[in-house]
This record gives sequence, structure tokens and C-alpha cells, in this order.
Amino acid sequence: MLINSASGAITLLINVFFVFWLYQYLLARIPADEFAIYPVLMVIMMLGPVIISFFASAISREIIVAYSDGRHDDVTVFHTSIVLALAGFLSLFALVGFVVATQIDHLLTVPDTMLVEARLMTMMIVLELCVGLFAGPFSTAFEVRQRFMQRDVVTLSVNIGKIILTGALLFGLGPNVVWVSVASLTASVVNATIIIIMARRMLPEFRIYPARFSLTKVRSVLSFGAWTSLGTVTMLIYQSAGPVLLNIYSTPVQVTSFFIGSVFDRRISSLMTVALAPIQPVMVAMNASGDWTRLGNTYLRGGRYALWVAMAVATPIFIYADDFITLYIGDEYQDASTVTRLFLAGFPVGYADVLLSRMAVATGRIRGFFLGTFVAGALALITSILVLTYTDLGAVGVAGSILVTAMIVHLGYFWPLGLSMANTTFSEFLRKVILRGCAPAVAGSVVWLPTQLMGLSSTWLGLFLWGFIGGFVYIGVLLGFCLSPDERRSIKGTFDKLRKRAEKAP
Repeated sequence: MLINSASGAITLLINVFFVFWLYQYLLARIPADEFAIYPVLMVIMMLGPVIISFFASAISREIIVAYSDGRHDDVTVFHTSIVLALAGFLSLFALVGFVVATQIDHLLTVPDTMLVEARLMTMMIVLELCVGLFAGPFSTAFEVRQRFMQRDVVTLSVNIGKIILTGALLFGLGPNVVWVSVASLTASVVNATIIIIMARRMLPEFRIYPARFSLTKVRSVLSFGAWTSLGTVTMLIYQSAGPVLLNIYSTPVQVTSFFIGSVFDRRISSLMTVALAPIQPVMVAMNASGDWTRLGNTYLRGGRYALWVAMAVATPIFIYADDFITLYIGDEYQDASTVTRLFLAGFPVGYADVLLSRMAVATGRIRGFFLGTFVAGALALITSILVLTYTDLGAVGVAGSILVTAMIVHLGYFWPLGLSMANTTFSEFLRKVILRGCAPAVAGSVVWLPTQLMGLSSTWLGLFLWGFIGGFVYIGVLLGFCLSPDERRSIKGTFDKLRKRAEKAP
């Protein structure tokens, strides 16, 4: 599971470095109002997780259980029903999307000089979304076979191709945000094609037989997915409402400041989603076998691991935010540093219960969790609109609204709900997750904070040098004081195996 998680994380990290370079390259060469169209239109891509959540969790859960019970025929029925239903929906969605593209200037604030590009980008983004969604049910084959690494190798290879194509278009035809959509659509088509072919080879049951279509199966999947989609709607609000609202109520500079300031939050969230994906089938299996003690321990362990990963990035970026933004895109977007800090400030609370959604899916207790996420998203949206209407806080006001809402909901609702599902106590949660999960960040801050105050991080060299030095302190405290006895034994056993293999090697 760790290998599978690591492969997904490495794939995403490579993409992150490319994205940071891309944003910096474009912002240095095109006006802010032209770049601001990109984050606003990318809201369309955020619809993908909402749509796929209507069936992904349910069909994954059903197929895993069906395979465990030896009901291979049910797998074919489920797959056929979902793929055919999804194909019909996506055809209608694409038609509506193309119509919307022709009227995009009536829905968003688009400069006249960018109108043609905005329409083309909208059409390409809609098509890319449909292609990616159609491949979604086929990706379940990698979960069933626990072959996440193979899927990530495909994704990594396609991403490298996308990076090369994007660079060729930007350098060959000139800096234009349209080329980003062209390269993304091409990569999405290639990726979906390969995933579908591999999935059909891995699982012979993943053949499409129109005669096996079952409306009852579709209804059962959508019934389950109706609740899980509420959580994805919340994610859509958190990540996408900001650029849209700022496009309506504020300026292109504020749109860009919010978009750049929220990059770390979005990318770390994506990293966690990819890294924790292999855990879902394991948790489903634990619940199916009645192994609730291990399920509860997994919840606590997952929260601690998530904090170790998230805080390793969030803590130095929080401290060095002003220096990083100035070096990255200049003083014009300085609000981006405040937005960055506001998003990262919620990490200790938000990532402590990172496995709560997976716990809810594994146990089938989805109503309470996903209803809570929807209420949280609605409150964040309403608060953001009020702040933009009655203040001039712009991007900072939206980020602050999201932070306050998330903190209240997590502390007041999600933490108690997670403790109930995991059948554990608050003191155990505080000791095993919060204290041990955040201790390395406190230790690393002993290096990061003084160097920032002394101005030693005002250059790229100083930023990376002191960032890495603090990172070594972070890792040292983690390994020296935060591991449990069984984790120490596991690490020791792993190194012993590697040493023995090295000794046997010629």
C-alpha cells in the first residue's frame, strides 16, 4: 500500500513542479486579465469530481465486495450499467457545455480581446472533462487488482508528454493560455485510451453488454453516490467558488492572487487523495470482515501520517510565504501570500481527520458525514459572498471565510463524528494524532522562523537552503520521537530486508 501511495505521490509532485513553472512563465508574459480567465474556466474541471462521486465510491465498493464474494457476473452488470448510463449523461453534458461556451461572455467577465480564446478554452475543457469522466469506471480495475503503480506510471508518462507538448506550443507559437488547454485535452484523450485498454485486459468482466444493462443497479449506485457527491460539492465550493466570485465582485489581480495563493492547498489536497486511494479498498475489506479495531487504528494512523506529510510542506511555506510570493511572481500579487497563509493555517485541524470520508464509505455511514460537508460548503459560500459584498477584502476575505468555516465545522462536528466512527476517545486522538502529528512541525519551526525574521530567506538560495535544513530537523524529530513501537519495528524490518538483499547481490 505504501508503494502504491508513493507512486501516486511522485506522479503528482512532478506535475506540481510543472504547474508552478507554467504559472510563473505565463504571469511574466501575459496581462493579469488574460491569465485570470484560466482559473475561472478551470472551475468547469472541478465539476469532474462532483459528477464522478455519484458513482465512483459506490461502484468501487460494490465491485470489491462482489469480487470478495466470487460474484463475477454482478461485476459485469454493474460495469455495463454504469458505463452506458455515464455515456448518455456525458453526451448531454457536452452538448450543454458547448452551448454555454458560445454564451460565456454573458456568464463571466471576459475581456473583448479574449472572447474567442475563452470560448475555445471552454469547449476544450468540457471535452477534456467528458473524456476523463468516461475513463473513471474503468479505473476501478486498478483498485480491484491493487495495481495503482501501473496506473500511475501511465499517468506520469502522459504528464511528461503533456509537459513537452505544452512547452513546444508556448515556445514555438508564443505565450498564450490557450495552449495549456490544447495540451491538457490531448493528454487526457491519450490517458483515457490507455487506461480503458489496460482495464479491459486486467478484468475480463469489464466488457460492455448492452443487454445486461440494469436500471436498478444504476439507481442503487446513484442513491449511494447522492450522499458522497455532497462532499465533493463542498470541495468544489472551497476550491472553485473563490475565482468565480472574485471574477464577479473584484478584479483580475484578486482572481490571480487567490488562485496562486491557494495552489499549495489544492496540490496537497490532490496529493493526499492520490496517496490515500489504496487505503479505501483495505478499509472496505476490514469493515466487511468485522475487523473494527484495526479500522479504528487505521483512522488514527492515517490522520497522523497525513499531518506529517501536510505539515512538512505547510509549515515552511506558511513562514516563508512573503518571500516565496515575492520571488515567484513579484510584489503585484502580494495578497497571494496572505491567502496562502490562511489556507495553510487550517491544515492541523483539517488533515487530522483526513480518513473520515473513507471511514464513512467503508462502513456505509455516509449520510451524517456528507450532509455535514454540504452544510459547511454552503456556509463558506454564503460567508464569502457577504464579505465581498460589504468589504474590500477581495481574495483575502474569501480565503478567511473558508478558513473560519472549515475550522468551526471540523472542530465542532467532524472531529466528534470521527471519534464515534473509530470508537476511540478524544484523549487518544489528541495524543496519537495531533501531538505526534504536529511535533515535527514545531521542531522545524525552530529553524524556519528565526531565519525568516533575520531575512535569510529573501533569495531562492536562502529559501531552499534553510527550508531543507529545517526539513532535516523535521525528519529527525519525527523518526526520533514520534514513531510508535510497531512503526519502529516495521522500519527496522524493512532495512534488515534491504541489507540482506544487498549482501546476497553479486
